[in-house]
Amino acid sequence: FGAAINREELVERVYEAQGTPMRHFTPPGVWGALPINEIGTGYDPSYARIQLANAGYIDCRQLGTIRYLTNSSDTALFQAETIREMWMEELNCEEEQIVIEQVQFGTLLANTRQDANPTLRPDVWDLGWASYYPDAHNWLHDVLHCTGSDNRINRSCGEVDQLIVRAEGAPPDQRLQIYRRVENEFFGINDGLEPITPLFTRGSYVLRQTWVQIEPAVFGGEQFDAYFVDWELKKIEQQQ
Repeated sequence: FGAAINREELVERVYEAQGTPMRHFTPPGVWGALPINEIGTGYDPSYARIQLANAGYIDCRQLGTIRYLTNSSDTALFQAETIREMWMEELNCEEEQIVIEQVQFGTLLANTRQDANPTLRPDVWDLGWASYYPDAHNWLHDVLHCTGSDNRINRSCGEVDQLIVRAEGAPPDQRLQIYRRVENEFFGINDGLEPITPLFTRGSYVLRQTWVQIEPAVFGGEQFDAYFVDWELKKIEQQQ
């Protein structure tokens, strides 16, 4: 199902191109992140259909009803409907088969917990994540580790979790190597565990004058004390 999602189209249609499609989890700007296109299956509908067939299904319709839980915003609904359309096109799902349910964010969190009532737990849901600090540990450990995170997918612990813990106290160069291996274990092309399906990282456009030198903040608020204004250049441009 992840390989049947066209991330580029999703970002273009739903978010007006203000984002970057992702194939693995840790995004640009976070220490330890890998280049975007280096690891991950991404959009590969042929692979998606092969995997569905290997699982014993001719097409999506044999899977029965699929409950897709999302939050109550209009954007979340549009995203879910867009993804449903992609699954209909690539996997031959039926529209009424994929039931989109909108709930308050607190309910979404409650119904996707490990100990959630099985009758309330959905088959598919979407959630976002933003860094508390720009380090891969805050992504790979705090979101995906089998015991160090909420582990909403109920994934069993394995070697990859040991690697994540090992990275905590390792020297920087070794941490980079470990995080590369972890991303491969989770999202490696055609053979990763894919505990979740990364879709995109948010982005926004910044308009600046040529006489202002800034380094836009990747996380947190803008650091206005680091802005530099070239007053001479500003005066010249104002006179033109």
